[in-house]
Amino acid sequence: MRNNSQRYAVHSIVACGTFSIQHLNSTNVRLSPFNIAESLTNPYFSAQQTHHLFDEFAQQEEITIDHRIVDDIYSNTNGHPGLICLCGRAIAENLCIK
Repeated sequence: MRNNSQRYAVHSIVACGTFSIQHLNSTNVRLSPFNIAESLTNPYFSAQQTHHLFDEFAQQEEITIDHRIVDDIYSNTNGHPGLICLCGRAIAENLCIK
């Protein structure tokens, strides 16, 4: 791209990461972009909480989700909130008719 600038134009650049990366420089070599000073506790869902979550979603969307599907989601994710959210999003985006 750089060698053929007449064919390409950079419209934007996206950088992803933590904000502390802005403060990194060669004079402060102890600063890390991974902030371990603040911990965030994100507990896993229980099987009952997972069922409750999907029951509420099913009521809101006026659909039926077989409890065996929710059992399978819980079994495969072991209650991990991010993975349960991912499964719920897949159901919402791919299986719900809008």
